[in-house]
Amino acid sequence: MIYDRRDHKPGRENGAVEGHAQDEDFPGPGQGVSASTVNKPPFGDTAPEAINIIRDKTFTTELRRLVERVRENEPDLSGPVHGPAGTGESLELDLYRLYYRAKNLKDNPGVNISINPFDLKEEAALSGMNAAIVAHMAGQMAALSLPAFSLLHFDIDRKAYISGYHTLEGYDTLNIVIGMHDNIFSDLILNQRGIVLDPESIRDDPFLAKRFLPIDGTGPRPLYFTMLSSLSECVAAELSGEDKGAVEQFLPSSIIMAELPDNLLPHDTAGIHSALRRKISLHAFLLDESSSLFTLSKVCSDITPTYGMLDYLFTVFLIRREYVGLSIVSTGGENTGTGYLMKYLISKMNRGLSADSAIIHLLKNRMVIITPVASVGSIQEHIDEYNRLFTGRFTMDEFRPGEFSNSHAIIQRIILGR
Repeated sequence: MIYDRRDHKPGRENGAVEGHAQDEDFPGPGQGVSASTVNKPPFGDTAPEAINIIRDKTFTTELRRLVERVRENEPDLSGPVHGPAGTGESLELDLYRLYYRAKNLKDNPGVNISINPFDLKEEAALSGMNAAIVAHMAGQMAALSLPAFSLLHFDIDRKAYISGYHTLEGYDTLNIVIGMHDNIFSDLILNQRGIVLDPESIRDDPFLAKRFLPIDGTGPRPLYFTMLSSLSECVAAELSGEDKGAVEQFLPSSIIMAELPDNLLPHDTAGIHSALRRKISLHAFLLDESSSLFTLSKVCSDITPTYGMLDYLFTVFLIRREYVGLSIVSTGGENTGTGYLMKYLISKMNRGLSADSAIIHLLKNRMVIITPVASVGSIQEHIDEYNRLFTGRFTMDEFRPGEFSNSHAIIQRIILGR
């Protein structure tokens, strides 16, 4: 599991990113519903005869009329109206869904009952929200005389940033790619105010020309790049609710690329960055929160994307030379008790560290923390405290970027222990 230590953004508990196996808002079969919502229908027995008896007792006359409203407005599908009768758990789940739909109609007589809330997908709602944010953002960018821009997000399969939302014209956006080992990527991490690619650099470098040279024959244009997180750090600090101030997060965010006008000379990166922060800091915060590095939050059973995530994280670590890595190992071996103990330790670390740190937990008895040197002391205090409680259960070893030639060497030594 990889934890993205953001600064306590809304909707994320202390910055921990984990996969959720079940929707907590809808109880499944056998789960209770709190009294603050609705009373759970007593569908305890899953036998069809027992369910029919209990259903007759549960559905009042008023509730029956509401159910009929649902049924009468269902679309007329071709073919048989009813499929095979469900049994056991599937039938109980169908009754739950029908009960909740009818119950909601009781307090909403004017609702459009042709809409089934169980068909709404979070991804679709999120996609629509992002489109609205980008549309408003485009207006703000136009007001800054920067109407042509693109948002690039990291694709774990391609190991590169690729173009997503954009208002570019004359470019082959499929070719706009920034790889992990690209100089542009490392320059962006080291320059929080952004960088500018001038037309001469694009024209003289065949690799840059392939990606950033317009295909409409107009010639190269100056391009400005910066991380969305650098634009939104003030918003993140304000919404964190803590008096910590803005911190530079460890994990790079999505990237914004903007075409600069010809009359904007010289190219003052600090001035451009300041103007963007005034206009689109909230847009950057919302877009970065919902889409940046989303692949890192998924639990993967395949080794390939997991290795890609580690490659990405340790590549960033090698660029940030001022950081230190900590390998924390439990001497109790890989058992269930060790796994729970390690998760508890991670939760304590997760609360104490800020967005400038990252926690990696792949094995039950081992985790890796990448953090600024200033945070090592507090982490050591946590380890010493737990060693007093559990008789020397944990060991902690430091490693530095200068000890490795590439990210694969870190994976081999620190993760695989070779």
